[in-house]
Amino acid sequence: MAPLAESLAAAATLVARVAAGRSLSAEIERAGSEAAEARGALIDLCYGTLRRYGRSQALVKALSSRAQVTDPLVEALLWCALYALESARYAEYTVVDQAARACVLLNQHRAKGFVNGLLRTYLRSRASLEARVGADPVARYPQGWEDVLAAGNAHPPMTLRVNTRRGTVEDYLARLAAQGMAARPLAGHALVLEKPMPVARLPGYADGLVSVQDAGAQRAAPLLELAAGQRVLDACAAPGGKSAHLLELADVELTALDIDAARCADVERNLTRLGLAARIRVADCTAPEGWWDDTPFDRILADVPCSASGIARRHPDA
Repeated sequence: MAPLAESLAAAATLVARVAAGRSLSAEIERAGSEAAEARGALIDLCYGTLRRYGRSQALVKALSSRAQVTDPLVEALLWCALYALESARYAEYTVVDQAARACVLLNQHRAKGFVNGLLRTYLRSRASLEARVGADPVARYPQGWEDVLAAGNAHPPMTLRVNTRRGTVEDYLARLAAQGMAARPLAGHALVLEKPMPVARLPGYADGLVSVQDAGAQRAAPLLELAAGQRVLDACAAPGGKSAHLLELADVELTALDIDAARCADVERNLTRLGLAARIRVADCTAPEGWWDDTPFDRILADVPCSASGIARRHPDA
């Protein structure tokens, strides 16, 4: 089978699970490691489809001559195929053909003709369908609803934080440029890549020269106005981005808490890669009797819990 059919089948399986209530990031992680190209196609199909989730549902409903598409896998496959068509990454005839082939991979042989026909109908009547299922203005944002939706559907930028204990923003920009990677600096120690890429390709990533962290998240640590020797608590530390930033800014005595042991392991891995150290505890910050030694902290960072308001584009299943 051609790679696109395999990618569509895999994406449909994951999207169907998300539609049933699962977490997209957890499902992608559970899918395991694949070749970089195949994994990239899978991630693009899943995220792109879920960013257009409601719209794709409306399109399938409008296109289907049946009361509804009864099989969740077939419906998810149609959503993914519609995104593939709209993305313009593939020729239209290729998407239609490979979506039908994906039915075989999903053991949905009887749905081949239905999927083929529905997608061809969409291509013939795209303009009229778009008008029928276009988004209605959101009442709470009568002046800005289009901008809100556009921002949510956009691909988020890949923002890096330079580890200033190991170099400067200018040094790292030069290192990127030497490898043909364009980026621009933001305030503080942040820079934005022109094109996202796997972290393994970032020069010096394994050696702790840089981390991936959204620009908004990078604004938290400087607000604490740290000084060497201070006792600092990161009350909900996982996965460790803000903890690492605190330690990069000053020689503080950091305690990093998280209630989840597996996520505490993520904090430790992140700090180790960056050459940093903290007292990491699996603990509930609201029950200090279980972890606190009664010595006051000079600063406390409390992200309890993360609202995800700044990362909605990265979690379209939210």
